[in-house]
Amino acid sequence: MLLHGKHVLLEKPATVGSAEFAQLVKLAAERDLLFVTNFWTRFFPAIKWAKAVARSGLLGDVVHVQGDMAFQAVRVPGGDRFSLASLGGGAMLDMGCYLVQFAALFLPQPVGGNAPGDARGFDVRALGQVEGGVDTDVAFVVAAGGASASFGTSLRRSSNFALSIYCAHGKIEIDGPANCPVRASYALYDDAASKREPPVPCCGQPLLEQRSFVQPLPTFPPRLLARRGYPNGMGFAYAASAFERCLYTDGCRSLDELPTAEQQLIVDLTAEVFAHIGIYQNVSGM
Repeated sequence: MLLHGKHVLLEKPATVGSAEFAQLVKLAAERDLLFVTNFWTRFFPAIKWAKAVARSGLLGDVVHVQGDMAFQAVRVPGGDRFSLASLGGGAMLDMGCYLVQFAALFLPQPVGGNAPGDARGFDVRALGQVEGGVDTDVAFVVAAGGASASFGTSLRRSSNFALSIYCAHGKIEIDGPANCPVRASYALYDDAASKREPPVPCCGQPLLEQRSFVQPLPTFPPRLLARRGYPNGMGFAYAASAFERCLYTDGCRSLDELPTAEQQLIVDLTAEVFAHIGIYQNVSGM
């Protein structure tokens, strides 16, 4: 599509390898085209609200992000896109990359002057189970800027798909499915750092405020809905609308919700996880 002069909104994961993604970005720039990976999560109003709360400083600095996304994949004789490396199978490329993009969204910028989107400022560790060349269960940690994120993803178990962002004196909750949420909330606690006496052990800080955000999904005529709908699938309209608005804006070649450099960061951090568990190394031509 890029070679034929078409703007591209490409379903995630855009590529398996970092080098291939960089090639697509370079090609789009050379041809003055908009190229966006469809991490539709970024365009949901609940995510934008949670991002604004986290960056407002109301709850203090982000300290830790925690999330889990998993389901039991149905085994298909002969293999399918979940189980075959040739089709980019595994939990990380299906769900784990959503968790990686949460780390890129909520963790502070790395200390050390690296440019935004530079994976070298992030520390990544991972352990995983591998079957037939693909990951079936992974636990991984991403750290940057004095904060950390811990995630789990699996094709062998169930999960509530929720996400928590823990701040110095508060917490943001994104209800499952956090990759396409309609509800988020925060709790603000009394700031112990402002007190003369230390907090009582194990009992936490007094609750000062709680707020919730709810945004129903866009509505469509029933005839336009698929018979077997994807969970909260109407939310794809958020990403499509943002993409369309950019196309009608002079000079727009990157979306504020998901800048090109951050797309590359997500691919690079996912590749770091793969390096730890020993799959998808030296990928090309997929």
